[in-house]
Amino acid sequence: MKIAYDATYRDALLSQCQNYSDGKGMVFDQEGGDHFQQVLKHLVTSLMEEIPNVSIYIFNKTNDEVKVGNLTDHTIICTEWALEYSYDGHRFIDWVYDTVCGKPSLVGLALLDK
Repeated sequence: MKIAYDATYRDALLSQCQNYSDGKGMVFDQEGGDHFQQVLKHLVTSLMEEIPNVSIYIFNKTNDEVKVGNLTDHTIICTEWALEYSYDGHRFIDWVYDTVCGKPSLVGLALLDK
């Protein structure tokens, strides 16, 4: 079995949902981004501890529509830039291909401590 997980480290839409879960409403802000980032860090740590050879790609593509909280795009899947996007010298599409071919890797983990 091959398991791969990708996410932006301060996902604007998931931060908005985090705020809603925290009782703040559907708003974009710094605190929601911070809280989401910590939840994501915990999730990624758990995945690496529980699933041998998990492949993880964390990236930081800025969301140009949301101007607060240093929030990032929601997803890379099904976007026109998925074939070209690269973080820290690793193209996303190559990470997917390598994972499918049995060569999992961990990309962008340092973003979770940023």
